[in-house]
Amino acid sequence: MGHKHLDLGLFIYMNTIETWKSVKNYENFYEISNLGRLKILKKEKIVFFKPPKNSYVNVFLRNEKTSIYTRIHRLVAEAFIPNPENKACVNHKNGIKWDNRVENLEWVTYSENNFDRWKNFREGRHNLIEKENEIVNLFENFIKNKEIAEETKKRKPIKIIIGMKFNMLTAIEKLERKYWLFQCDCGIKKKIVDYSVTSGHTKSCGCLFKKTIKKLKETHKLSKTLEYSSWCSIKERCYNKNSKHYCNYGGRGILMSDEWFNSPEQFIKDMGLKPSKEYSIERIDNNGNYCKENCKWATRKEQQNNRRVTIKVYYNNEIKSLIDWCEDLNINYKMVESRIRRGWDYKKALETPQKHETKKLNEEQVREIKKLSLEGLNYKQIASMFNVDPTNIGHIMRGKCWKHII
Repeated sequence: MGHKHLDLGLFIYMNTIETWKSVKNYENFYEISNLGRLKILKKEKIVFFKPPKNSYVNVFLRNEKTSIYTRIHRLVAEAFIPNPENKACVNHKNGIKWDNRVENLEWVTYSENNFDRWKNFREGRHNLIEKENEIVNLFENFIKNKEIAEETKKRKPIKIIIGMKFNMLTAIEKLERKYWLFQCDCGIKKKIVDYSVTSGHTKSCGCLFKKTIKKLKETHKLSKTLEYSSWCSIKERCYNKNSKHYCNYGGRGILMSDEWFNSPEQFIKDMGLKPSKEYSIERIDNNGNYCKENCKWATRKEQQNNRRVTIKVYYNNEIKSLIDWCEDLNINYKMVESRIRRGWDYKKALETPQKHETKKLNEEQVREIKKLSLEGLNYKQIASMFNVDPTNIGHIMRGKCWKHII
């Protein structure tokens, strides 16, 4: 076995400990070991180099900004060997240029490196070949001893005795050749090869496999329930990046608890049944995760009051949402919201009365409105008579509403 066929990975077997360090200026891309092996982090791959004939092992490194063509022994030295005197060269102590173990490298000056090269030249190439062959013989002996050690570690065959139990099988009778008669815990007797049972490959008469398949086919039977639909919706908006609601939930770091994520049954157990279709799941803390402590069933109105964009107003020594104040004071929410957008104070927006209170008209009133309009009265005059907005009178006369009244 010559050095041409030698893989530098052999040093892994010759050394029990291999340490890795990041390559300088390429920290997130490559790592180098004390045995001269290179690891590509992005591909999670270790590169094995075949030793070139009387030459150094070169490698091409590249990151997002730069690329460089360098030698492995320099990477090892820069990572593992201190260089307080800032020497420029890295020397191979044994003269073998592809032996890049950290023990075989040292920092030297140009003159020291040239002297070592002249020294190796005087010793002759045959001495280097002898050193290479010595390393190869060490490797072959190590592999041979390793194989012997692995053989001794193999388990000796277990001798079966009547009455011995292996998983669910109990030995009853010895049959021809390597066959035994076993009785399963389910009561079935079966003829099985001995080593199949002792190795653990066969654990039952086949009933265990059937039970496993049956269990896998079992479902939670919740797919048509309202609660399961809610559970799926939560999972969708928290983990599916293609969901239109992901940016407001999973994109903000909102997740499901581990108990709910893995089990819709646990979700239903914690939350209970949905009171009706009008209810949906609500988080008490809008920035918190979906979990038992932070969720409840709530109506659409309750959820609207607990949104991040909900306007909270301090009025009459109380803090309520704007929509609640409008309901309590019996005023139009959209009108108040419009006033606030235009810069009104909250108190003024809530206390200023509406110019024209909304009032429902009946068919007789609509006929009277159309009759008055034909007599020459303008929209404002008619609106003041029926206490409605002039815009409503315009809609009636233009046929946008009450079309069926002539």
